[in-house]
Amino acid sequence: MRLTNYFDKEGIIDGLRAFAITILVAITSYFESTYTFVIALFISFSMNILAGFRADEVKMKLKRLLPPVVWFENFNGNKFKDSLAEFALILVVIYSIKSIFDLMGIDGSSVVAVQTLMGIAIYVYFRNSLRNLKTVYPKILFFRILYAFIALKFKELFGDAISDIVEKEEQNESKSKRSRTDKKV
Repeated sequence: MRLTNYFDKEGIIDGLRAFAITILVAITSYFESTYTFVIALFISFSMNILAGFRADEVKMKLKRLLPPVVWFENFNGNKFKDSLAEFALILVVIYSIKSIFDLMGIDGSSVVAVQTLMGIAIYVYFRNSLRNLKTVYPKILFFRILYAFIALKFKELFGDAISDIVEKEEQNESKSKRSRTDKKV
């Protein structure tokens, strides 16, 4: 005689379902204060992955419709796996810091810490995706300007013209400092 004969199978399934829902609700209530940042982080991560696919010239081909068989050309599975592991590590580190702040009893600071760290991660993903798009589409000025603005690479944007202006201003400033010190003596 089997053990399942003594128990109601539907009751066991209902109990497991209720347990899973309880765990899911507890987890989401813990992350509720920062879930919009998680969504923004996931969107920027997805944008980075898609721009990386475009930069690596990955092509997706659909072999048949039912069931769909998708085949990737020039796809590096290790690179994608490393990206997923990096994303998971970022989330684990950020929420470990949040749990440490919460365990210390510092009210409100954990949310600020999580939002700041996720903001940094979102910035890095967004900058990397713009760099990939800039290399894929070198003729589109919008991507070059936006990347230079986001990455704070104004010298790359303006080229030699800005460096010449900065050098002239530095020379003028050093001359004015010398003339002030000569007058004091």
